[in-house]
Amino acid sequence: MFSFSFKNRIAFNYIVSGSILIAIVFLFIYNIVKYSVNKHVNEEIQEELLKHLDDVSTDSNDTYLIQVDQWRAREHNSISVNPVFVQFYDNNKEVIDKSPNLKNSNLKLFNDSNNIFIDTKLNDIPLRQIQTAIINKGEVIGYLVVAMSLEDFEIVLILKNILLITFPLILILLFLIARFFAGRSIKPVRTIIDTSSQITKDNLQTRIPLPKNKDELYVLSENINNLLNRIESAIDREKQFTSDASH
Repeated sequence: MFSFSFKNRIAFNYIVSGSILIAIVFLFIYNIVKYSVNKHVNEEIQEELLKHLDDVSTDSNDTYLIQVDQWRAREHNSISVNPVFVQFYDNNKEVIDKSPNLKNSNLKLFNDSNNIFIDTKLNDIPLRQIQTAIINKGEVIGYLVVAMSLEDFEIVLILKNILLITFPLILILLFLIARFFAGRSIKPVRTIIDTSSQITKDNLQTRIPLPKNKDELYVLSENINNLLNRIESAIDREKQFTSDASH
């Protein structure tokens, strides 16, 4: 077991309680930001999915047709910070069309994952995608996959790193501050120790200076002084009795 001074024990107990509170606050901030970013990305992907579903129609053979011109014109005239990747599959899961920004790459089509957000990668770029079955007259005639870059999620990772770095630094700073104020708080205790060490049988006139604040240390100092007064009085009476008896 490590032997801590009273001052260090006070500081240690202070940072233990402080660290729990700070950890709760940091976790709350991190989860709020993470939830907000996730919600924002999911809403944008869902909006794009519904928008591109409007570009799908069916012909007389119940084969779905993609209104490519309308789709490309909208994408060309819109301003988007994050690129949106779109890909259409037929009912045999063969690629029919895709957005130009995919180039030679393809979005993955997962089994039994319709209308579920999935985190995946495209050429080592983190993506979040959602896929939905295109249904006509109760039958699946194709699939639409929409994905968006998770670059916004880097904010969450940066925040996580900042919190992990600052947490121990804050604890160290709190310990030093707590140790400083604990030292000032127990200064009257040091005065009591130093003064009481000077009190001997032959030196009972020394008294402990009373602290300015009338707190527990004030009461302790006052009680010790009262005890010394009684001891000194008792010894004086004993000396007087001995002196009178010798005569």
